[in-house]
Amino acid sequence: MILAVVEINCLPDPDHPTGLVRSIYFDTLRLKSLSEKLNGDALKRKARFRWYGEDRIGIDGCVSVYLEFKDRICAARDKKRICFTADPEFLESAPLHDNRFADSMREQACRLGMPVSPQLVPVLSIRYERRRFVCRRTGVRVAVDTGIEADRANPHLFGGVLPVRLDVAVLEFKGSRDDISWLRELRVIGAVPAGFSKYEACMKALEGGR
Repeated sequence: MILAVVEINCLPDPDHPTGLVRSIYFDTLRLKSLSEKLNGDALKRKARFRWYGEDRIGIDGCVSVYLEFKDRICAARDKKRICFTADPEFLESAPLHDNRFADSMREQACRLGMPVSPQLVPVLSIRYERRRFVCRRTGVRVAVDTGIEADRANPHLFGGVLPVRLDVAVLEFKGSRDDISWLRELRVIGAVPAGFSKYEACMKALEGGR
């Protein structure tokens, strides 16, 4: 129903209307990053690989990948990222305890000048379908994420419970919502304005399935 409201009030993004988004989240085996978020700590850091299904694979067979760090200190937020290339088959199929994930993350973090904990390891792989739009009236970009699924987890933490799929759609505005009149249509159908972490939600689902 959310998607129907968006399609009435928006136009498909002219460049990338649809695509598969994949992410690998890094954390410690004690899930320090997740605990920071759940406990509302003033200092939080999230680290992940992200790549997009619509990105063209180069002549070397590799795809562009972004290592992203999102930091939050109280109300201040900061995001840093660096692009590199990697084998998509490895990214999408290798078990997350493969040391090459952590080695690659540390190599790229060094290029970015970001210190990282030696305990940071790949913990969870998440994929979902993203549909991108532009609001007809305001020009604000809008994204709708569906089919959110955790397809791999670090076997030192979880095993035998995958994949886990979330029965939820996530709507994100890439700009101000102040002049978007159709927000009330979303509220009528039960959409709730709230922050949403796919990593947190999938980890909670996995915890419940153990």
